[in-house]
Amino acid sequence: MDATIIGRLVARYTSRASNVPKQNPDSNLNLSAPYRIASGARYVKVDGNATIASTYCMGKGSRNSRVNNTLVIDVSGTLNINANIGYGTRAGSTCREDTYTSLAELPQLIVFAGDINIKGNVNYIDAWLVVGQGEQPGRWSGGTGNINTCSDVANWAGLDSTKCNKKLVINGPVITKKLTLNRTAGAGNQPYNGMWSPLTNSIQAAEVFNLRPDAYLWAYNQGQRYSQAVTVYLQEKAPRY
Repeated sequence: MDATIIGRLVARYTSRASNVPKQNPDSNLNLSAPYRIASGARYVKVDGNATIASTYCMGKGSRNSRVNNTLVIDVSGTLNINANIGYGTRAGSTCREDTYTSLAELPQLIVFAGDINIKGNVNYIDAWLVVGQGEQPGRWSGGTGNINTCSDVANWAGLDSTKCNKKLVINGPVITKKLTLNRTAGAGNQPYNGMWSPLTNSIQAAEVFNLRPDAYLWAYNQGQRYSQAVTVYLQEKAPRY
């Protein structure tokens, strides 16, 4: 993706203001009462590492176009994703799909992080994953810009078909410098019994990345929310004589 477009995404959906509340680093994120930034998006900021420890379901928003049904997670260090993240209504440990009657109801989660580590038990993530964009003007983040789809193992040590063998589906744009694809789903880890199972042999993809229409529809609706340009940041320049 063009660096200018990434810069605009970062500028519109993050905040450099000093009064933005920040959650404690090296702890579980609290996504229930985030701060609202100028674009109207709900905003969770952490200087350091953070963890999403339990299943998070993002329900549909209001049809009021002034209400922005967007959640932004901005982590300067490593974000550890230890559970499923989905759009819909919470139903036990999963997210039940909702029915939408307006573009304004569509939810969208945008994640900015230095690195992302995904545990092997995670099945799906509905989100934009923007990783390693610390070189954007006025923005700093640590890490190497890597998304690891199975952080249960380190540097492939001991990785075999009995580990990280659940399929991972990511629904949303992915912008990163590096992908470590450690999933082993479909590696044929079941004993041969005269017939290969389509669920266990190598015809199945271990990681699936989908760019669904809801991301485009949400982006279109974001552009319609205001009739004028929105100031996303200010930068002072030295006087010219």
